Amino acid sequence: MIQVKGHLSYELVSRAGVILASGSQSNLITDAGLQMLAGTTWRNMGQYMAVGTGNTPPAYSDVALNAPVGGRVPSSQQMMTRPSNGVYKLPFSAVVSDGPGTAANFTEWGFSPPNTGPLWCRELFKDGGGVPVVVTKDDSQQLRLNYTITVSFNPDWQPMSFFVDGMGDDGKGRLITGEYRVLGGPVGYDLDMGYYSSVMGNMNSAPFFGLGSDIAHTTQYDATLGKFPFVYGGIGAAVTGGGVLAANSLSRSGLTLAFQPGNAATLYGLARVNNPYGDNSTQVDYVCRFDTPIVKSADQRLTLTGPSVSWGRG
Repeated sequence: MIQVKGHLSYELVSRAGVILASGSQSNLITDAGLQMLAGTTWRNMGQYMAVGTGNTPPAYSDVALNAPVGGRVPSSQQMMTRPSNGVYKLPFSAVVSDGPGTAANFTEWGFSPPNTGPLWCRELFKDGGGVPVVVTKDDSQQLRLNYTITVSFNPDWQPMSFFVDGMGDDGKGRLITGEYRVLGGPVGYDLDMGYYSSVMGNMNSAPFFGLGSDIAHTTQYDATLGKFPFVYGGIGAAVTGGGVLAANSLSRSGLTLAFQPGNAATLYGLARVNNPYGDNSTQVDYVCRFDTPIVKSADQRLTLTGPSVSWGRG
């Protein structure tokens, strides 16, 4: 399960730079927002900001503000950070500028990936105690919003299963078990979100490799794994489909990888690498290890379908 949540801090600022009002609060992520998040990249969720004067309490079914004022404002995306293993924070900032015609009694806000369509989140402005407030802005003031999306998942080794097609005496395939782990890339870069991006279907050409040696269970989270003997090259072009988002669901099916006939190999697992075209010593961001190695002859086709991924509110 990948968990997501959002947090807003806002300031009403005079032209002299004096903070006239401020607040810090969490927000409601809409059902439409979760559906969008499960269907695209999470880095797009805060691209546009909206403000309004409606006071209807937010609901999971919301797709727009109650009474929007003006159009949606493009936000500025800041550098992502990884404060701890498996936790990522991606900040956005947006401003309701000063100038003629910008005065309003703002009561609600939201963010979205496109400048039209459903909101990713909607909330009322609130004070530090969670009580709704009115942010009264005149033409000489700016309303500054800083919004942070937090994504978290379990960074430890977890059980997984792969369905193997094209193997076995009857050719009907079999289920194999093992473990998988998402590994840590450099802080400020979402390298180890690569596996989830792949499963979500927006990276169908993800460079996966078949591993020809066992993977130590004690692999360090932040370590660059170094040179594995990749018995297969990048098979991104052979990916037969990204994870499919099930109807009325927040889960994506597992990514399907196809190894075509041509080479015999014993596969101990899979790894997704960031740059597979050098000397195979590049950063690995996702790795899985099979409980029992897969032995493939030169004339066999091998298709693997991995575990599904689901999203939920943090």
